[in-house]
Amino acid sequence: MLTLTAALVLSLTPMAATGYQLPVANNGVQGAFWVNPPLKGHFSCPMDPDVRSDAPGSCPKCNMDLEIAPTQVRLSLGAGLAGKTVKIAVAGHPSFSHVAKFDAHGNAEASFPLPPGMYTFTADLKGAHLVAAYKLR
Repeated sequence: MLTLTAALVLSLTPMAATGYQLPVANNGVQGAFWVNPPLKGHFSCPMDPDVRSDAPGSCPKCNMDLEIAPTQVRLSLGAGLAGKTVKIAVAGHPSFSHVAKFDAHGNAEASFPLPPGMYTFTADLKGAHLVAAYKLR
């Protein structure tokens, strides 16, 4: 089994409009996890997505409870994987896993409602186990 690892917690580089890149490489296979945390506030209203807050509470427009805003995770491994599926998960959180299909550019995406904290993203793809750590603030 091939294992690709990245533990880049302190030296992440913000990427405009695409999030933070967490490179993974091993045995000639190269790629990256991209993490797009919510831009403003970790809580949002399901009915009024423009309403954001750093704390739980109620929406001032509709009074619905605010929910944890999704963090988008994209796995990029190259165009040769178009149409194949991969399971993207958050280690230690069994309910946070998603089977995604690679697009024509070799990208597979998932979204998870993650509060601030330290997370390890994993992906399993035909014998390759990819791992990247990220601290969501």
